[in-house]
Amino acid sequence: MDTLGADFDVAVFVRTFVTGCVAMLDVGSAGLLLADQVGTLELAASSAGPAELVGRFETAHGTGPSIECHRTGLPVSCPAVSDLAIRWPSLADVVRTTGTTTLHAVPMRGHDDTIGALTLLSSGRNPSTETLQLARSLAEAATIGLLNQRTIRHHENTSAQLQAALTSRILIEQAKGILAGRLGITMDEAFSLLRGHARSNNSKLHVVAQRVLSGGMSIPGHTPEPNQQRLGRRS
Repeated sequence: MDTLGADFDVAVFVRTFVTGCVAMLDVGSAGLLLADQVGTLELAASSAGPAELVGRFETAHGTGPSIECHRTGLPVSCPAVSDLAIRWPSLADVVRTTGTTTLHAVPMRGHDDTIGALTLLSSGRNPSTETLQLARSLAEAATIGLLNQRTIRHHENTSAQLQAALTSRILIEQAKGILAGRLGITMDEAFSLLRGHARSNNSKLHVVAQRVLSGGMSIPGHTPEPNQQRLGRRS
């Protein structure tokens, strides 16, 4: 529910999620890897200890059970360090130094979207099947919240872009009208003047239009030649 609020903070959300997983699932530590806009996994949050070490190793080397979990969208279980060593021997060496004996990666998946992986590490007994099922449920719930937030943010950005484009268009049309009236030219010729000046001065078209509207740019007398493409210099 918090993800729908205007003051939603992703950093606080993922830290709370990881902390809650450690408490509810009775594991030693947990880490959360989330994919950025280009699909690269980054360590978004972790509890102190092994999870942060493992998460940073995986993101630095681009390999490991959490990376595999994110790629396939399926859980990856290593009930013993020896299981981990079969595919990721270097990571297994790192895990041994922390005293961790089991590692499980759960996909952060909502419908067909996998946005990351939740990593659970324990020393001692292996988490039960029920515990891992609960971990998947928690991960799915958190993923829905994050996906909702991304959708809201995308719509807000799109709306802002459309509003900016509309505002720019209004400025340009107004500036065209001023030029056409003062210089006795057509609207198309006025637009050519604006565009030519913007290009020759490496400026945005709407910025030139705003200067015309604000009177910050002088307009010379019009010479009715077909190739006239430029505005006069600024006053």
